[in-house]
Amino acid sequence: MSNVSMNADVVVCGAGMAGIATSFYLKQFGLKKIVMVDPEAPLSRTSSRSAQCFRNWFDVPEMREFVEHSINLMETLAEESNNVFDMDHRGYIYLSSEITGAKQHLLDFADKIAAGVRGGIRYYEDDITNYYGDFAMLNQKAPGVDLFIGETVRKAYPYLAAGISSAMHIRRAGCVDAAKMGRYMLEQSGATIVRGKVVGLSELVHGKYEVGVSGHSSTITTPTIINAAGAWCNDVAQLMGEKLPLKNFLHEKIVFEDYAGVLSRDAPMLICSDKLEVDEMHTSSGSYVRPIGKKNILMGWAFEETPIENPIWPPDDNYHNSNTLISLLLRASRHIVDGFEFYQEEFKRGNKNFQNSLVHDGGYYAETDDYGPLIGPLKLPGMFGVTGMGGYGIMGACAAGELAAQWVVGAKLPKYANTFTLENWKQCADGKRFEGSKSKL
Repeated sequence: MSNVSMNADVVVCGAGMAGIATSFYLKQFGLKKIVMVDPEAPLSRTSSRSAQCFRNWFDVPEMREFVEHSINLMETLAEESNNVFDMDHRGYIYLSSEITGAKQHLLDFADKIAAGVRGGIRYYEDDITNYYGDFAMLNQKAPGVDLFIGETVRKAYPYLAAGISSAMHIRRAGCVDAAKMGRYMLEQSGATIVRGKVVGLSELVHGKYEVGVSGHSSTITTPTIINAAGAWCNDVAQLMGEKLPLKNFLHEKIVFEDYAGVLSRDAPMLICSDKLEVDEMHTSSGSYVRPIGKKNILMGWAFEETPIENPIWPPDDNYHNSNTLISLLLRASRHIVDGFEFYQEEFKRGNKNFQNSLVHDGGYYAETDDYGPLIGPLKLPGMFGVTGMGGYGIMGACAAGELAAQWVVGAKLPKYANTFTLENWKQCADGKRFEGSKSKL
């Protein structure tokens, strides 16, 4: 058992993306003695198993402003670091094979405009002469969207499934290497990492807390504690004498090598807007596909599941059967990308090339009922939370970390700050602060 006796300006519980971003911005606001406590190495859990994408595509004004600001902060980091985390702006494409697909895309666009998304819409019904497929530039704040109808869909994106009748390409969106971004922010934060689980908390007479860490005989003394423990936030909250309104849901994905070259390496995030009856027992809602790295494909699906009361790590016992999941994802993705029949047959035949390259993993989404985050003061003085960002943890981390740091140091707060507090949650009579986005992507 080691001795970690030390004094800290702040102790951050959790070394995922939210905790690291909070530490980074605390350093920007002048705090020097920052200690992060986590039983795993930094970025080991859900932060390492995300789709690693971002978008400003929210129909709740507060959420749109929050994530848009986070994208701005990410772009600033990309410019300062010579883009060491490979941030790109290839966008998202929402796809439909329904007759009413184009109409639904337009309604979706109208909702986003009402929430404050900027930029116009460009229509392509006959040809794509004026369409530019290049990625938007960093800091292009309002690149708008492109709507393709009928034959122009495959003219613009030949790799898409033949049955798709409409596609909407949103441009203020893209991908990052989350691990590289997290490592860069961690290095810049200068935080000290203490491996272990927070297991004790006691208040001292002089207004500071003693934080006990498993595997260590001594404690950390600090006036400020940040709860950024993700799916384990309520374990930490229990030590503080409270329970946060969070539910944990399992997020799963598969990654495999595209050795047949089915998907263009330049493809944006591709999302099926339609609900698909994959088989008699499963309906696909929000199936997505994107290239990742130099040769792989990432696939996921927004399963509707019951909450996980007691999250374990790794969450193997909570996963779906791998063979079932892979089969379902491949079936659903045939509606998105032409050629996935090949990998479906490879899987059925038990091809070793496919099996050896495939990874099935995921993590937990910690969510509130309205899908909005919890960021700000908690029950006890000097206690703050950064949580509830299931489905947008990577894209929202910078704004969340900055906001938590602003609360800690008493800096000027953005206008959405009070919306995301625990106190505001408690004051809302219906238990919802706003009609939050239900997107799990």
